[in-house]
Amino acid sequence: MYEDLEKPQNLEAEQAVLGVLVGNPDSAIEIMEEVKSSDFLDNRHRILFEVIYSMFDVGKKIDMVTITEEIKEFGMEDSIPLAYIAQITTSTPSLSSGKQYAQIVRKNSQLRSIIETSTKIAIDAYREDIKLDQISVLETHMNGFSDLGRSKRVSVKEVMK
Repeated sequence: MYEDLEKPQNLEAEQAVLGVLVGNPDSAIEIMEEVKSSDFLDNRHRILFEVIYSMFDVGKKIDMVTITEEIKEFGMEDSIPLAYIAQITTSTPSLSSGKQYAQIVRKNSQLRSIIETSTKIAIDAYREDIKLDQISVLETHMNGFSDLGRSKRVSVKEVMK
């Protein structure tokens, strides 16, 4: 039923986050407080964010030349074509909107996580051989969704009605 639905994503926002990091490195702290590499759906973006993050972490200058050298140094040109990095940096809509782009990336990551977790919970809940202690684990996973503003604890039994 849901197999045809596309995972929540905004690859343009992912590219924009990376473009801002390259074009406006002063925004790095603000962006890195919003997202982590696992929030990126596109593996190229995930790797590039890790490269930029590691450079920032050790105080290296972040720009097109230094990122390109870092990628070459680690032999990752096959994973991230250098032309793609140039494309990202030139197609960023606004260098001052990094935090907003990062929030979009994080939101979509959180939605994907909810979908993955709730799908696993639903599949496990349909198992006839499920044991009582496994139901408690499922309920614990369900309670993990409370960060989204739900104030009342909901049991698996209630959800499955």
